[in-house]
Amino acid sequence: MKEIFNRNPFDFTTCPDIEEMDAEKQFFADCKLQFENISKLVNEFFPQKSYGIDKSQVILEPGFLCETLGLQGRLDLLMQDYTRFIELKSGKAKEFPPPLSHRENHYVQMMLYFAVLHYNMGVDVHKVTGLPHVFQIPRCSIPSRPYWSLVKTAVEVRNRIVLCDYDVQRHNDVAFTRGFLANLKAATLNEKGLTGRFWETYLQPDIDKFEQRLKNLSSLESDYFHRLYNFITKEQFVSKTGSGSDYDANRGIFTLWNASLQEKIRCWRNSA
Repeated sequence: MKEIFNRNPFDFTTCPDIEEMDAEKQFFADCKLQFENISKLVNEFFPQKSYGIDKSQVILEPGFLCETLGLQGRLDLLMQDYTRFIELKSGKAKEFPPPLSHRENHYVQMMLYFAVLHYNMGVDVHKVTGLPHVFQIPRCSIPSRPYWSLVKTAVEVRNRIVLCDYDVQRHNDVAFTRGFLANLKAATLNEKGLTGRFWETYLQPDIDKFEQRLKNLSSLESDYFHRLYNFITKEQFVSKTGSGSDYDANRGIFTLWNASLQEKIRCWRNSA
């Protein structure tokens, strides 16, 4: 904890969640619990046959860019032969899919990692075991197998999000952006018809708050906000694709992305 504090002193000293002494003590107690859970996972579970993980043959936090699917991600742990990987999660497990397993969003993330390994490394996903490990329930680490319908659904959602950004920057029009953002409300976003405590307590309030704050803007504030939103969306799009403008072309993200493999290798060697 001293080492982490030395690295991030302002994050700790300005965090409102641990201003009170009791909250601070609970925070450090939770950190200790998570550390012990990870230690138990590595020292007791890894050697088990169901895990089959050799600590000397692992890669910690490998990052991936998947051009085929347009995804990027970073695993917590990956075996060097790509046969096992682990993604650590906090919270509690639930029944998805039965029997005891993991939350749907965690499960979908695991499936996307399977897909990235398949398209990036040519890995046969049927020979890979993903272990989405839940911190607070060490025994609940059930091998996951790819469920491709979930991958397709996740990629479709991602594509719809990208399309929204693309439409905003393409129209570059305040009236279009105002109509687009005005449509971001609970009635249109809740496509699954969610009900119950999770939707009513954690999801809907923030959506309603965003809608209400947009409505409360004055005419001048509204014009400023929507024009700024247009500008930022356009700027991000151009920086990543280079489309529509040559301004600052030599420093955009797209320059490296569009470079040939030989150019990337040469740049890496020159920087090493």
